[in-house]
Formats: sequence, structure tokens, C-alpha cells
Amino acid sequence: ECSELLRHCRPDFVDFGTVLCSLPLRPGALAHCQVRDFSARLGNLHIRKDKEHAGRVIPVPTGLRDLFEQRQKGRQGEELLFTMADGRPWTAQTWGDPIKDAAATAGLPAETVAYTLRHSVMTELCITGMDLMTLAKIAGTSLDMIEKHYGHLRADPAVAALDKIRF
Repeated sequence: ECSELLRHCRPDFVDFGTVLCSLPLRPGALAHCQVRDFSARLGNLHIRKDKEHAGRVIPVPTGLRDLFEQRQKGRQGEELLFTMADGRPWTAQTWGDPIKDAAATAGLPAETVAYTLRHSVMTELCITGMDLMTLAKIAGTSLDMIEKHYGHLRADPAVAALDKIRF
């Protein structure tokens, strides 16, 4: 569904949307990321401003590193990594319509919003086996919240581990 959404997004939203579909970030946290926040050498992104948790560093998947490097080219440290076509920053008021329009065109639920992408990534990471503590850390939220909303998705690994117990 993320691929379909991105296929129908306006061009200046595609990079911002791609990251939202790939990392468990709040849209506002990504919107505040500056050129200096991505380290190509270390392959990580420094989240300086977020809801409650500031100052965390998260790994950037190999497939996204080129996108971040392209966004840095010819730009200075405190410039935003992701902006609208006219150079204005993405905000809750500006990212809503591109997502709503793309979702409608792609035939996705009308309730699709930027935060839906965060939940989609978190669900996928949980299903594919990321441990919940790591997920909580990179998502910038508590383990209790992750367990409450996503813990049920980890039943299969729990059963597999329990099946290994021999007496």
C-alpha cells in the first residue's frame, strides 16, 4: 500500500513520503531533520526534535542512504533535508493534502494520514521480527506503548521460542 501511495503522490512529497514509509518516525520529527543530521559515514539519522524524545540516533536502511545523500548535496548543515517544492518546510498543515489526495487516487482508505505510515512501518518491523525494545528505541516511544499496540503481532516468535523448551 505504501508503494501505491507513493506512486500517486505529487513529486515534491515522494522523498518525504518514502522515508515515512520506511522508518518509524513521526512526520514532524522527519520534517525537522536538517542536512547535518544524516551521517553517510555512519549510516544514521540524528532525530533532534520529536514529541517527547529528543536526541536519539537511528540507523538508516542501506536502501535509503542514497536518498539522504542526494538530499544533502549542495546544501548546508542547518538546512532542512526535506522541503516542499517551493522550499517551505513540511508541516501538519502541508503534508495532509498530498497524502489524502494520493490515498484517494490509489484507492486507499479515506482515513489514511501521515501517522498511518508510521504505524504501517512499526507493524511491518514487528511482524518481520524486530525485537520490541529496539522498535521502541528507534520509534522514540516507550516499550509499554509498543507492547500495548504491537505486542500481539509477536505471538509466532513467542510460540516458536516456547516450543524449543524441552523437559
